Amino acid sequence: MNKFVWGGIDDPDVYLDENNLRMLANFRNSFGRLAHALIDENKPDSAQQVLDKCVALMPNERVPFYYFMVPVIEGYYKLNRLDTANAHAHTLSTNLKEELTYYFSLPQGFSNAFDYEKGWRFTFISN
Repeated sequence: MNKFVWGGIDDPDVYLDENNLRMLANFRNSFGRLAHALIDENKPDSAQQVLDKCVALMPNERVPFYYFMVPVIEGYYKLNRLDTANAHAHTLSTNLKEELTYYFSLPQGFSNAFDYEKGWRFTFISN
């Protein structure tokens, strides 16, 4: 975690295309899984460091919060970092609502093409 070179993802002048964002979302998921394993091993301080590093490396402004952010948010809840968890959950919810607004603004034929995307976003928002 501390030795990996992140290649400028923190630089706003570096463009992150769809492939980069998918890869980074997978990294975010791995951070979340690692934090959960550390929590299960009763290492809350290490789990906290992992979660904080994840959010610092991949903030919403660079790598938007989507479903792979859920394990990170859950980790904060398990560590009783309620304010942090709630703030990230709110950001995730806002992102999903904005996308739903966009999908429903499309003409009917285009909007129907996004039924799957609309469905899982509704599921996340309702939970």
